[in-house]
Amino acid sequence: YPAWYLILILIMATMVGEGTVKDIAAWAHCNEDLLKEISKGKWGAPSYTALWYFLVRLTVGTLKELISQWMNKLPEGVRSKIYAIDGKEVRAAGKNGPKVQLVGLYATDSGILITSERVPKKKAEPIALPSLLKAVDIAGALVTMDAAYAHAKDLKEVTSRGADYIIAIQANQPTLPAEVTALFEQAA
Repeated sequence: YPAWYLILILIMATMVGEGTVKDIAAWAHCNEDLLKEISKGKWGAPSYTALWYFLVRLTVGTLKELISQWMNKLPEGVRSKIYAIDGKEVRAAGKNGPKVQLVGLYATDSGILITSERVPKKKAEPIALPSLLKAVDIAGALVTMDAAYAHAKDLKEVTSRGADYIIAIQANQPTLPAEVTALFEQAA
């Protein structure tokens, strides 16, 4: 099977909630008619072994690069012009499993997670910003971020790529909300 076909199956099955290779293989088997239609009759459902073999040899970097290439080849009208950067804590299965902090770049109109990076802790989310922004051409887009990115270095990273930003602010900075309100009142 070609890589694009197996990746498409993985994405489709994951989007409907399948989370293991066994479940993805079962989903593919149940949807074999659809898969044959997509492949114009060339391929059906890959076996568990074929999916497993593909996944253990596919590096995260290669998958990210393939998704990035795909996103950049989408027609202008299809690509989102509003992106959101947001962090999430993922808890492992089990009571005492490790927690993983991920930060992702989302296309807001479609809800697609374009790319994500693992960071050591929530406060370290901004270190992933350069890598996230390389995943898709953001020129002319609007990027939304939370207060963790309210630093000149991070904002310059966005504007240097030709995008604008909206940044959330927090009231824990005593004068900041009043300063922002005053700026908007002056502009009105």
